[in-house]
Amino acid sequence: MKKYGAQNMFSDLKKVLINPPLKGMNTLDYNKWHYNGPLMILVLFQAWIGSIVVSTKLMPGIITLHMITALLIICLVIYTYFLSTKNKIYISKFSDINFIKYFIIINLVALLFQISLGTQIRESVDFMAISLGENLRNTWIDNLGFEFFIHRSFSLFILGMNLYLVYLFIVNKRFLMVYYKIIILILLLISIEIITGAGMAYFSIPSFLQPIHLLLAFLIFSLLFYMLLVINFLTKKEKF
Repeated sequence: MKKYGAQNMFSDLKKVLINPPLKGMNTLDYNKWHYNGPLMILVLFQAWIGSIVVSTKLMPGIITLHMITALLIICLVIYTYFLSTKNKIYISKFSDINFIKYFIIINLVALLFQISLGTQIRESVDFMAISLGENLRNTWIDNLGFEFFIHRSFSLFILGMNLYLVYLFIVNKRFLMVYYKIIILILLLISIEIITGAGMAYFSIPSFLQPIHLLLAFLIFSLLFYMLLVINFLTKKEKF
């Protein structure tokens, strides 16, 4: 009976996640439904990785994988949301749209590198906390490797890229008029991100700033990813 019950459970789960009811569904709804399966798998995988992070006492490498998986989940959720709202986008093609599209992709890759570097620094901080202890907290920064100095300097590069991105949007007023709130928010978040990073560097990495710093990075990445989806949709829309 237990085996039969387990088979029924997995069969029902497959029907819900993989084989949605097609009756009354249009293509858009069908596509959105099919992202539920991968999303559920990623969430379960993330939970499993989280358990490994705890059981191995923050083992280096696993934290970075944990963060990247979280980004994948966020991107999938944003993409599903975008599918449900893309038909409400009414912006005609503007100049340099393809250049802006690829510039955002480069920006996202750079930001992903920065986040990955940040998680490696977080792993080093955990090692410092164990090896040096809280009494020598003010020496943690001095004992971090070259990753910290690259991370600190690269933040200015990220800021410069996004300032130039804002300039491109200002030049293209059609896009700016619709999405100016998101553009302003990205700049604001990057500014606060740099401030929190400086706060950790100059005030011995206060624990309350660490989750704020990471959350801001995720928000910036999420907004840029959404902007990429919008612009990519506009480029494809013009072809039809």
